[in-house]
Amino acid sequence: MNQHPTAAQRYVDGMVVALRTRDPLVFAEFLLKSGRGSPEFAKDPRKLEQAMHRFILTFPELADLHEQSRQWLTDHPELIV
Repeated sequence: MNQHPTAAQRYVDGMVVALRTRDPLVFAEFLLKSGRGSPEFAKDPRKLEQAMHRFILTFPELADLHEQSRQWLTDHPELIV
């Protein structure tokens, strides 16, 4: 096991932790602190929640949350772009 994770691995690990909370505000805070989110994006709760659920679906580590996120996205088709 690598004692010194790369910056990319630390980002992925942090993203997984933030997404696992299923809290859009925690997700937004992580994105802003990592320099990968914009304050404007973080102010739009609907887009933020949609992005959070889409990201959850991309992580195999979050497979236990995939069905809930799929359901949320299905229930909010007006947001899909």
